[in-house]
Amino acid sequence: MSPRFFTVHHTFKAEAACQFWETFKPIMANESARCEALSKHEEFGVYLHSFLPVTHEGPVFSTWEAKPGITSKALQAFLDGDDALMMGLMNNTIYPVDLELAGGLPFPLHFVDCEEGEDSGDPKISAHEREWLQHELSTMQSSEAAGDAAVAMTMAVSPGKLPTKEEQAWLERQLSNVSEADEAEAWLEKQAVEAALADEAVEAARERTANEKQNGNV
Repeated sequence: MSPRFFTVHHTFKAEAACQFWETFKPIMANESARCEALSKHEEFGVYLHSFLPVTHEGPVFSTWEAKPGITSKALQAFLDGDDALMMGLMNNTIYPVDLELAGGLPFPLHFVDCEEGEDSGDPKISAHEREWLQHELSTMQSSEAAGDAAVAMTMAVSPGKLPTKEEQAWLERQLSNVSEADEAEAWLEKQAVEAALADEAVEAARERTANEKQNGNV
């Protein structure tokens, strides 16, 4: 089950705009305060990909990724509360994103699913991410590849987020027997091919489902 995306239309409550910006700007300007504020989102199970104010008085538009199981109703309650970046000062209207109509993911996934039945320490990464990681590994010394690649992969998928212990441990396990950079590159190329085939299978299944629905409506 994949994460879901939501776009949200925010408007300020009466006379709340000045209070919001006076609180929001210092938080965003301080890395420690910003990380602490955004960590509350991840604890709940959502990640803020974009926050786009139009004017000082609003409106504001944002895009959120939610872990599987997070419903529109649950997200509404969270955004209306005090723990979200809106600080209870905004009216929040939530719209689930139709990924099929959008033609794919609007942003690289922040919450990386694990394959069902596999070790939960093995994050699933896309073919695109594997290809990028393959290029990065080819330029690294193998002795430093695992740690550097863990940082590089995570920064590419979720800028500003350090790799989790599980993500770094996964790469270290996979590359523990790799003695040469060429071997690491070959392994990652294989992973990229497998991921691409899996993506193609998912897309084919979606097309079959769409065709069946269309034929059923004829």
